[in-house]
Amino acid sequence: MNRSFLLVLCLVTLSNVQLGQSQCDVVRIAAAVYEVVGPALETMQKDMKNIKSDMKNMKSDMASLSQKVDNFTQEVENLDTRLGSLNESMRDDFSGVERGLNGLNSTANMICDKIKDLPVYTCGGTWGWRRAVYLDMTDPNTNCPSGWQLTGYSKRTCGRVSIGSFTCDSVFFPVSGGPYSQACGRIRAYQYGLPEAFLGYGGQTTIDSAYVSGVAVMHGSPRQHIWTFAAGAWENGTASGAYNCPCDISANNIPIPAFVGEDFFCESGYVYPGYRNTTDWYRLHSDDTLWDGEDCHSTSTCCSFHNSPYFTKTLNQTTTDDLELRMCSYYPNRNEIIAVELVDLYVK
Repeated sequence: MNRSFLLVLCLVTLSNVQLGQSQCDVVRIAAAVYEVVGPALETMQKDMKNIKSDMKNMKSDMASLSQKVDNFTQEVENLDTRLGSLNESMRDDFSGVERGLNGLNSTANMICDKIKDLPVYTCGGTWGWRRAVYLDMTDPNTNCPSGWQLTGYSKRTCGRVSIGSFTCDSVFFPVSGGPYSQACGRIRAYQYGLPEAFLGYGGQTTIDSAYVSGVAVMHGSPRQHIWTFAAGAWENGTASGAYNCPCDISANNIPIPAFVGEDFFCESGYVYPGYRNTTDWYRLHSDDTLWDGEDCHSTSTCCSFHNSPYFTKTLNQTTTDDLELRMCSYYPNRNEIIAVELVDLYVK
């Protein structure tokens, strides 16, 4: 409806109905007002339609969002259920792991116990040895093996039973654990009197003779030499130098038996103070231990010979033989005694 339409309407009305001029003026005014207000009303109508459409779309979006919220809530509930199941499963897994660790710990303890039970030791700084002989006379509960006897000195030590010249007393030690082809170990002892090292007096030069004042380590029958622990009369004494260790500068050139070669230790516990000082000779020289690689005189190389106190020897063959320790002397016990305090021997 516009202004022209209203004017036409007024003329038609005037022709059919006796209206006053003032009434037409009112119509014209209304038409003029409408002409101004009409577009705004039409715009408002369009806006209302758009608002209604937007409200409808918003309602749809809200419904969609609500559905998404419901779906998300369901997912959260499902996730919570899955987490509960996972937590229960993890508890079961952790319980299984804990049981496994407990079992592993138990197994490890058993292995450690087994290792402790195995005769595997270090000897001379290397591992993998099994102990074959162990005699420690510093332990008051330890006795001398059959074939040797307690010496009766201030230090508990073992010596020969035989008292004559050119005699050896043997003790045998079974070797458990199977075959072996190497030997390692040490012997600690003290000197009484004047032992004579490798003097070889009276033709005592064969492996079955009293070829040394000291202790020999052997195996097998016939005997096979492993190592010899020799004791010399004194250090730094040129008198009767044949009695001294061959590694001492004062020693005479007494041939060492060929079966010994360089497989020996030799030390003396006595530094020569003067010839025929018998009071000082015939006592236990307990202040200087034999074969410990210490306290050698400056003229002697015996302490550094073969890195004593431990020897290591590869045998000519693999064997299961017992180990034989032969304690030998050239002269009777009143003249010389090798007093053994410790024997610690290994094989592999």
